[in-house]
Amino acid sequence: MSNITNPFALAARNKLRFATNSGHVAAEDLFDLSLKSLDKIAVGIHSGLQEDSTSFLSNPDRQVSEAQKEQELRLEVLKAVIGIKQDENKEKLDALSKSKRREFLKGLQEKKRMETLESLSEEEIAAQLAELDGETPDSAETAVTEEATAAS
Repeated sequence: MSNITNPFALAARNKLRFATNSGHVAAEDLFDLSLKSLDKIAVGIHSGLQEDSTSFLSNPDRQVSEAQKEQELRLEVLKAVIGIKQDENKEKLDALSKSKRREFLKGLQEKKRMETLESLSEEEIAAQLAELDGETPDSAETAVTEEATAAS
C-alpha cells in the first residue's frame, strides 16, 4: 500500500470505499452511519477475513494478498470510527447527566431560599420591604404596628 501508517490517511490515499446497504461510502462518511450499521459492516468484513484464513493448504507461505490487506485496513478504520462514536456518545450522556444534576441542585437551592424567606418573622419581612422601598426599618415597624392596631 504505502509507508503511511495512519489508517484514515491510508484509506483516503487508496480511495477505500465501504459497502453499505445504501451503496459504497468513503471513510469520512462512516461517521454519518449509526453504530449498529457500522457494527454490521465490521462483522461482515471480519467474517470474510476469517474465511480467507481457514485453510493453510491454499496459502502455505501465508502470503497476505492486497485484497486481504485492504479488508484489514477497512476493519481497522471501522474499529476506530466505532470507538470514536462510542466515546462521543459517552461524552453526550455524561453532559446530559451533569446538566440534569445541575438543574436538580438549582431547584433544591431555590426551594431552600423559599424556606428561608418563609421562616422570616413579620417584622423581618417588613424591614426588608422597607429597605427595598428606601424607608428606615423603624418607620416600617411603626407602619406595621399601626396597621395591626387599625385592624383590631
